[in-house]
Amino acid sequence: MIRSSAILTRIGMAAVYIIGIAAPSGIIQGQSVAGADLRPSYETAAATIMTSEEITNAAMAGRGTDASAPMISTPLFAQAPFAGKVEQRIAGTTPPSIHIRSGELFFVTDGSGTVVSGGELVNPVLRGNTIAGTAIRNGATRVVNKGDLVYIPAGLPHQIADVKTTLTMVSVFLVNVTTPLSPPDLPPVRTSR
Repeated sequence: MIRSSAILTRIGMAAVYIIGIAAPSGIIQGQSVAGADLRPSYETAAATIMTSEEITNAAMAGRGTDASAPMISTPLFAQAPFAGKVEQRIAGTTPPSIHIRSGELFFVTDGSGTVVSGGELVNPVLRGNTIAGTAIRNGATRVVNKGDLVYIPAGLPHQIADVKTTLTMVSVFLVNVTTPLSPPDLPPVRTSR
């Protein structure tokens, strides 16, 4: 659900910064481009910069020998309270969920699928900081392809559906450390056993 173009613009800029895609030519710390010296003028930790190919390779390595798993998730980086991972989904639809304490930013690096968001989570069950369900009723759908950016705010039901072959995405959880959602912001749920 897009609330304003200003929010979407800020989210897009954050994704470019966080994921490190602003340099598609593969700029590495310390290189120069067109005569500009890109070396930092102060001591910093090394940046994490990955090409699309490296992201896909990380997903394949995370999949290992389990080619039939509907989704794998491989950590790429973590700097509390944020974490980035590469997710790879194979043909089909994964179950829907709601993240209670964080929004989620997806950047599609390969493939396509359909994002279903909003609406009502069917058969919600609380599992840690996530509410899982079996379906989404009356959600909005949108096809996503390589290069697309998706932002899911905390508390919004969402799922990835209709993946035809594979869908590879970088996912960054944007933790809301100040105001986690609580009832009545969330639907009634039962706890998993």
